[in-house]
Amino acid sequence: MPENNKKEKVRSVFNYKYFQIALAVPLALGSTLMIFIWCNDNLSLEWPDKKSLDTFLSYMSVPLWVMGSSIPLATLAAANFRAIQFQENLKYQKDNLEFQKRNMKRQEYEHSLDLFHKELSLFKGGLSSLLKNENFDLIKPEDTTTIFLNVFKKPLSSDDKPLVYDLEKAKKLSLFMSKATKLIAKLDDCNVDRKTLAFYFLNKKAPKHFLIDIDAEKVSKEVHMNAIKLALLVSWYTQQSNRVSNTFGVKQISMNNRVGDILLLIQEVMKLYSMIYNTEFASENIDVEIYNNKYSYHYCASKITEWMKNCDNSFSYSLNLKSIIEDWSQTVERNENLYNKEIY
Repeated sequence: MPENNKKEKVRSVFNYKYFQIALAVPLALGSTLMIFIWCNDNLSLEWPDKKSLDTFLSYMSVPLWVMGSSIPLATLAAANFRAIQFQENLKYQKDNLEFQKRNMKRQEYEHSLDLFHKELSLFKGGLSSLLKNENFDLIKPEDTTTIFLNVFKKPLSSDDKPLVYDLEKAKKLSLFMSKATKLIAKLDDCNVDRKTLAFYFLNKKAPKHFLIDIDAEKVSKEVHMNAIKLALLVSWYTQQSNRVSNTFGVKQISMNNRVGDILLLIQEVMKLYSMIYNTEFASENIDVEIYNNKYSYHYCASKITEWMKNCDNSFSYSLNLKSIIEDWSQTVERNENLYNKEIY
């Protein structure tokens, strides 16, 4: 009955079909019985008196009882109608409340998105100015949108705050930066000799398809130590470049790029990281070891600059790593030929 009443959208109890049936059926049955009794017993109309009323009641008691049952049946139908109306009103109020909640959540989500895009505009303007003032060459103002979308989470629901760090990416980038710091610290260790560095680079870190028949000991004699350090750092970073690009939003770089660009990008990534993720953020969300390490990112960047300045012609910044290794091989071979000529 509730479904039927809901579909029909009955506004009044008198239009409710079960109320009409509760009245009509008993009245129709009672009237039909009266007619049958009237006709079968040949009753006639008389002026009402005690005798005629007694006669009427004795013959018509059953039809009258049937007709009288319409009152309680109609009362039940009316009560059922009121219950249905009450349920419908409750459902309407509940649906209306749910709609208001959904609408409020939608408005809150739109507000979060609006704040997120406003923060994006502010971030782009601020970071673009910093990149220009700090003389960034490879990380450009047009990269600021990608960087922002990697550093901060975009709100996906009304429950999300408009400006929240993406902690998963921050931790990955923190781990990368920690490894880079430790690597530069090891390369700067005064106890590491040139031969050990050359062997480690040529046999462990240099891409296998770059290598030719070249002896690490001979290379260590002919190639400047800082050149080997820079080559090792370039090789390591290019293997991590895809991860850094996906987590930080900076440009991806490969072995085919000039080593000068790769070294510059390493310094810029370190500098930008220290600008965006401050010590307070690190202490609350990521590994603080990277900030407590005595080798800070500024130190690492300055150390790379120092190696680049104090390096001989064995490391040309306009070449890629493969070409540099080939130059090393040619230098070793050329010097060996000169040495042999002097002997003989």
